[in-house]
Amino acid sequence: LRRSVAAAERAVALDPSCSLTYVYLARGRGEIARRSGVLQNLTVANELKRLFDRALELNPRDADALVGLGMWHLELVENGVGWLYGGKRDQVMPLVEAGVAAAPEQVNLRVEYATALRAFAQPELAKEQLEAALALPARSAVDRAEQERARRILND
Repeated sequence: LRRSVAAAERAVALDPSCSLTYVYLARGRGEIARRSGVLQNLTVANELKRLFDRALELNPRDADALVGLGMWHLELVENGVGWLYGGKRDQVMPLVEAGVAAAPEQVNLRVEYATALRAFAQPELAKEQLEAALALPARSAVDRAEQERARRILND
């Protein structure tokens, strides 16, 4: 994860006009924070929001940034700190749905959508999204990993 963050930082420096570089940087930093249990850290939460916002300034239809920001809101709200960092429950679904609509063939976005639907107590709709993720072609190792995650969620 630290190498991916370093690579994303270099990518931002090389092309600060590319929205995806900010998304990768946010995802890397967010995952490090999540695994170390410090997502509630003020600097991490604010930094992730800033990175997603910058990506959306550059490309308002960036599917990864839309879903990433939606999941940022969800994580903060689920951890009971949304009020502290600006995470809002009513922002989750509109952002995630817009992201999936912008890239309906992207496996990871379908799995994230299912995660949000489960958090909103909509298991049947979540199941539909997981099945949709599994029906999509796996074009990369990331897609295969996301499909495996979808299978695990379906078996929970």
